[in-house]
Amino acid sequence: MPLNRKELTAPCAEHPEDWDLDAGTPARWRRASQICHDACPVRESCAAQARSLIQRNTPPVAMIWAGIAYNRQRKAIADLDHYHATRLEAVQAIQRADADLIAEGCTTAAIANRLSVSKRAVDKHVSKILAKPELRSRIQIAGVLASPQATARMSEQTDTLAI
Repeated sequence: MPLNRKELTAPCAEHPEDWDLDAGTPARWRRASQICHDACPVRESCAAQARSLIQRNTPPVAMIWAGIAYNRQRKAIADLDHYHATRLEAVQAIQRADADLIAEGCTTAAIANRLSVSKRAVDKHVSKILAKPELRSRIQIAGVLASPQATARMSEQTDTLAI
């Protein structure tokens, strides 16, 4: 009996954010990696593509591919918890309050108001946070910090944008 299209769809195609190491948490990444190993109908094809990329010296970046996690330096990651903690440590203490409020979904003006600082100071802190190689957007900051409130709010915003 031939397989239908749904049976041939990779799980990462339905929820790509779970395979993205610029967002999410180690628990989500471990689950995604396990799904790749246990339940992906196209895993062998993905593994072949990953091997081809590695041979061309262009391995995947900041993602899980065929069950293997790769960091921004294109190296395989063995310890996802350590990877996540290292990314969090990259945010200096003075920038942490700004990052926490970004993760809650606050705007620059709201952060400045809550911390009693100028918007320019917040902009400076945010630009320093975003200068980290692992962080390219406010959504990635929220993903790194992964507070339950921020994760829920970001999911709602993503759902709204997709409609």
